[in-house]
Amino acid sequence: MIEMESLEITEFEIFKYLKIPEDNFIVIRLDGKNFHRITEELAFEKPFDKKFREMLINSTKQIMKDSGFNVIFAYIQSDEISLLIDKEEKIFNRRVEKFNSISAAYFSVEFNKQLIFNDYDITDKTIIFDSRILVFPKKEFISKYFIYRQQDSIRNALNSYCNYYLSRSGLTTSQIQKILKTLNQDQRKSFLQNQYNIIFDKIPNWQKMGSIVYFEIEEKIGINELTGKKITYTRRVLIDKDAPDFSKFKI
Repeated sequence: MIEMESLEITEFEIFKYLKIPEDNFIVIRLDGKNFHRITEELAFEKPFDKKFREMLINSTKQIMKDSGFNVIFAYIQSDEISLLIDKEEKIFNRRVEKFNSISAAYFSVEFNKQLIFNDYDITDKTIIFDSRILVFPKKEFISKYFIYRQQDSIRNALNSYCNYYLSRSGLTTSQIQKILKTLNQDQRKSFLQNQYNIIFDKIPNWQKMGSIVYFEIEEKIGINELTGKKITYTRRVLIDKDAPDFSKFKI
């Protein structure tokens, strides 16, 4: 039997030295835990809520500005956020434990702050995000990853619309699932249009394609306080907008 005193406690931290390999591209993916229930309890609008989207974007901007991670691009869809990290990132010595724990904790805190600021009562709510790390050895995998997540976004949006309008008809969840199980994506679009006059391809772009956040270099003109002369300087500003079609857009 091994005596506890004979070992350094850190020897039991078996993942302490697990690191993200050098020269690999990094994505941190954050995902809301039990958000189907949370959105019901907080009475967010269905099938999509603009305020919910704004709070996710604001939380994403905070993690890009202040968390210490060098995030160069973010993609938001549903309650999921993918953060593309600079390939040369050295923070926390690239330790996986730190990347996972701090990104999830930071984003969870920021999103809860957004809820409080917007007057949502979260007194008895536990609202958190989990985190996972994806490591890509080649740049082309980055584009494939974001295309893959956007395809998931489109499927989720279509399902959300179908579920919303069918539930308004008084059908139960099991009845709705039974109907949708027999329909492919094109048939679901036709169903929405024929039954509810909803043209899926014309819904707001952010609902089906998601949103992006990134830094842009902005040129400003100011006054030198010592000389009184005009000076030109640049600064990084965060931009958010509807996501483009990633299959036609190079990241």
